[in-house]
Amino acid sequence: MSDTPLTIYCSGTNYDWTNEGELVAELFKATKSPAWIVAGPGSKKRSGGFLSRMIGLLDGEWHMDGAVKAVVAKLREAPGRPSHLNLAGWSRGAISCNAIAFRLRNTPGWESMPINIFAIDPVPGPTNFEQKYLRIDANVRDYTAVYMQNELRSIMTPGEPRFSSSSTRYRYLNFPGRHSTGVEPKKGFEEVFEVVRHLAEEFVVVRGTELNPEHRLSRVELVERYAQMVLKTRQYFENANRFVGSKWAMRSVKGLGTRNTLENHLSQGNGYFVNSHHRHEFSQLFPLVHDYYFTNAVIRLPVADRQRHFLHRADAGRRGLLAGLRRMNDRCVLTYTSLGLYQEIMDGLSGTAKKKAAPSLGREAMSVDPITVLESAQ
Repeated sequence: MSDTPLTIYCSGTNYDWTNEGELVAELFKATKSPAWIVAGPGSKKRSGGFLSRMIGLLDGEWHMDGAVKAVVAKLREAPGRPSHLNLAGWSRGAISCNAIAFRLRNTPGWESMPINIFAIDPVPGPTNFEQKYLRIDANVRDYTAVYMQNELRSIMTPGEPRFSSSSTRYRYLNFPGRHSTGVEPKKGFEEVFEVVRHLAEEFVVVRGTELNPEHRLSRVELVERYAQMVLKTRQYFENANRFVGSKWAMRSVKGLGTRNTLENHLSQGNGYFVNSHHRHEFSQLFPLVHDYYFTNAVIRLPVADRQRHFLHRADAGRRGLLAGLRRMNDRCVLTYTSLGLYQEIMDGLSGTAKKKAAPSLGREAMSVDPITVLESAQ
């Protein structure tokens, strides 16, 4: 058995390794350790003629099942055996990752092969919600799923994994944008692609895959990218499904529509954070600011009571918090701006602000300055 992993990338529908700039293809090209890539359903790189491609584009099951069988057969026939498998895919490619793990779990001699999966907007297609595509067994050690929250077409309903074992470590990360926003840099919305790329690279590299080049972001860069998403909330929604007809989309979706995915159930955000990763990176950079604005025991209080509750620990608490806000304003201007908008909204909800139209996080200017508010607190 080799002491290095085999990394298998699975492309989405109509995509393969020739798609310039698409995340799965670019990861494969950057991988210097052993790696394979599977062309997506309907891709020109799949065998078969025009009819086969159309079947793959419309349904996908035939192509996905064929690819899974081919991968498992190749693994069994290969002379060496990897220490573990790192799988990463998008769309039906992410579902193919699930299916490879499920098939190996039921393949003699491969039942216990350790597998890690990074799934980007796993969408099986309208009729492919069977167990073989969604069940995650104990052979999968780590599972991360990224869901795009502004993809509202019914045919793009995501497949949420069904875990059979408590030993699998998993996390769900919501992002704004449409189905492909996380894998292709869209003009005006590049920040989502950059953060998803960072997370995908980090996931496979930490688990033994060798990449060159890497595009990972610093903690400051991460929170600033997330702040861009917060400030563009409304733009992301307005861009959702525009290509199928903006008037139809706006009539059929009321308000800031989002998918009802698992992270929503888990309440990882709280009206400000994009997802749990955003909250973690923010709290590591600005711990006192995080505690003041977002600790559950504090944030539910009216603003004046919150200030007294947090600042009663003498001047050291106030000085530390002000220092954190000033550091944020110097190093993370977008984060500071988005925090000011959040405070404006929370003040309005608690009745301490003047009555006016509800503010929106989907704008780039604020009328509440956090430092000024804190300095004036009694």
